[in-house]
Amino acid sequence: MGTIHLKLPESLRSQKLEELQPSYFTGLPDYMPWVTNVQVVNGELCVGKEVSESGCLCVPITLPSSLNGQAMPGLDGQSPIMLMTATLVERLEAYRLLTELARGKVNQLRNQAADWISGGLELPEELDQQITQASKLFCKAVCESSEQVADREAIDALTKAIGVGEKLVDLYIEQVMAARLLRMPKLTTLLGCNVSRPATDHLDDLKAAFNTIRLAVNWSEIEPEDGQFHWEPLDELLAWAKPLGMTVKMGPILNVCPSHLPKWIEPLLGNPDGIVGAILAFTETIIERYRDEVKYWQLSAGTNDPGLLEIDEEESLNLNLQMAAIMQELHPSGEYTLSLSQPWGESVATGQPAYSPFVFADALIRSRINLSALELEVVMGITPRGSRFRDRLDFSRIMDLYGLLGIPLHIHLGMPSSMSEDAKADAAFQYQAQGSPFTPEQQKNWCAQAGLLALCKPFVSGVHWLHWSDDAPHLFPHCGLVDAQGNLKPALEVLKKFREQYLL
Repeated sequence: MGTIHLKLPESLRSQKLEELQPSYFTGLPDYMPWVTNVQVVNGELCVGKEVSESGCLCVPITLPSSLNGQAMPGLDGQSPIMLMTATLVERLEAYRLLTELARGKVNQLRNQAADWISGGLELPEELDQQITQASKLFCKAVCESSEQVADREAIDALTKAIGVGEKLVDLYIEQVMAARLLRMPKLTTLLGCNVSRPATDHLDDLKAAFNTIRLAVNWSEIEPEDGQFHWEPLDELLAWAKPLGMTVKMGPILNVCPSHLPKWIEPLLGNPDGIVGAILAFTETIIERYRDEVKYWQLSAGTNDPGLLEIDEEESLNLNLQMAAIMQELHPSGEYTLSLSQPWGESVATGQPAYSPFVFADALIRSRINLSALELEVVMGITPRGSRFRDRLDFSRIMDLYGLLGIPLHIHLGMPSSMSEDAKADAAFQYQAQGSPFTPEQQKNWCAQAGLLALCKPFVSGVHWLHWSDDAPHLFPHCGLVDAQGNLKPALEVLKKFREQYLL
């Protein structure tokens, strides 16, 4: 194991270790995590990694209020945002944390601008000059001998680079969307939402926002006892959805979360053959029942982190391949996807026995699984299955990384609108600690910024919101578009505008 030391600025030396604990190392070229151990000793962040190779360090940092004008959560001067250094090699001398984070962000900004320019982006001179200004601010931080002054200048470089990065992303979205809409007046991208109960209120709003609907499958409700099936709620949901005139999907058949696993399988945990056999039996039963009515399916969600099932990575890969084989045999005309949680792979850094999600996806595709799309679950502000806030340069980079796999992507977006108790959410999922509470306006802003970036990517063929209403059973607290009292949240208006302006 290698260890790297970084000098903490005075503003962070009083932070509790748990606030810096989410820090982790990633390796190049795929930016997937290594198992990482974090300690704070004598004002230094001591980060141990499982390998001795050089890598990039991701650290949650709350930036100053000079970014208050930015709409993205994490850029509000109150909430932490994950930032990444450039490559760090092992050495005896400690690095300056803020300087290295500034180096990483300026490097990412310059490289992304160069990549997009080579792809045809027209960069205005004013924005080019602002990128240069961010580079010069970083140079001042590097050359400064006083640590305190260097930290202030590094913060200036960071905030400048992030602010310019947001402008660069806006420009990229504008030009890519304009180019795509020149070729076709409306995009064929799927814009969808998960529904677990028939939506009787605000049905017109649902139909105005989405062209696709996914009917949630809860194994624990359907098969509460081994071999005893209760199909009535799902039958009712399907009967409600079919007349809506929307593309209807069903799934995930297997959702790796406590509220969706029936109690009767608990004795099978630790017995891979038993648990896999039970999952495959349910898969076969549900496909046989609905294959004449549903063409589009989501096979699984969260199986890239199979710890809850007490199976290992290879067994989880084989499980997905066997589920796909059942689909191909029983429903050869059906199309199916599967969803990966935590696309940045944060849980791998804590030592969870799982492949990184990118490696997991790559292994599945190399096994010639016939997916119509790969889905990424991008849930901000939730633990343990969610991710920490990042700026849009980083969000764009992670989508581009998975785009290299060569199959279409579907992006599942979600973020809470409140930090109050949510009785109908899965109790296993909690809010991540952050400086400012979640609000409906924050949710709206993130939906607008992240959603439009996902929509503009040519290889993204679907964008989905996690669930419709907080008044129906769901996984993640307060991530719906309708609150528990039946009031519409402002994020829904954003999605309606997406549909009206860009989509069929």
